[in-house]
Amino acid sequence: PIHRRMVHELFRKTSDYDIALLELYRDVNLFPQQIYPICLPLTKSLLMLQPHQMTVTGWGWSDRNTSVLLEADMQVVNRVKRNCPGEPTFCARGKNWSGHCRGDSGGPYQTIVPIEPAGPRYVQFGIISAGSGQCTGTKKAPGVGVSVAYHIRWILDHINI
Repeated sequence: PIHRRMVHELFRKTSDYDIALLELYRDVNLFPQQIYPICLPLTKSLLMLQPHQMTVTGWGWSDRNTSVLLEADMQVVNRVKRNCPGEPTFCARGKNWSGHCRGDSGGPYQTIVPIEPAGPRYVQFGIISAGSGQCTGTKKAPGVGVSVAYHIRWILDHINI
């Protein structure tokens, strides 16, 4: 169960500050092949990294109606050409016309990054925010993500690590 919900104080139904954190009453048991932690971009080099290709995952709406976690490879698009909002958001379009769908909001934009000495790790660079109302695979309506790097100070100020 959720103990506390922390919504960004500037959230006003726009994607710019579409970010929240949930604190649970108890720790989550991490079982192999079921739940994996994801890294945040905490180092200077990761905060400056702006991946052009990322993967989104979610259980949102799809024509397959599955209980299996789905994923789509996304490519960041030019914000000016696609009439996308500015910082702290970015726009991305799914490869092969796939993308994130209704119900995926809050999920990760992630990619694998080599982290020394640990080796390759998934790092979350964005949060799924908005789309076209359909799966966001159309040229006219790319998906919108919120930048984790832009909000990293807010995140760190609101978690206990």
